[in-house]
Amino acid sequence: MILYQLTEEQKNEIVGQFFAPSSMFNPVQDINGYWFISGQEVDQCVNPDFQWVKTLPGVEYTPPPIPENRQQKVDVITSYMRNELTPTLFRTFMIDVRNYLIDYTYYSDSLYYWVETTNSADWGDYTSNGFKTKSYCGDLVDGVYPRAEYILNILNPMI
Repeated sequence: MILYQLTEEQKNEIVGQFFAPSSMFNPVQDINGYWFISGQEVDQCVNPDFQWVKTLPGVEYTPPPIPENRQQKVDVITSYMRNELTPTLFRTFMIDVRNYLIDYTYYSDSLYYWVETTNSADWGDYTSNGFKTKSYCGDLVDGVYPRAEYILNILNPMI
């Protein structure tokens, strides 16, 4: 897979920055520790401060080894959501959750936190990007969102 390679300094400059409205850069490391961003981040970058990403070299990306059981958990989650959502909603879900799934598979528990906010009383019926959208988490049942609870049980992070 071809991704776009960053230096450590470039990675530090874009972490937490938006490449488009509501879309943040999400650099990932390869097996050798080099930093990369996706073609989507490069192609859809409209932030004038980061147009330089369009000049980054495209390089073959080799992911690091998958931590134990994480890929299986991602497979269970995607299979579950495929059965829960219409084909159109599932495609949209996969686009929205792509970076969280990659991040969870290889690095951190950000997917857990992203889904966990669904059950926070502060969010209520908040409809925004991410799993918090009612079309993904479904209707509230006895104070919880069943899809969110199911996914959190799959993830069951040790944090």
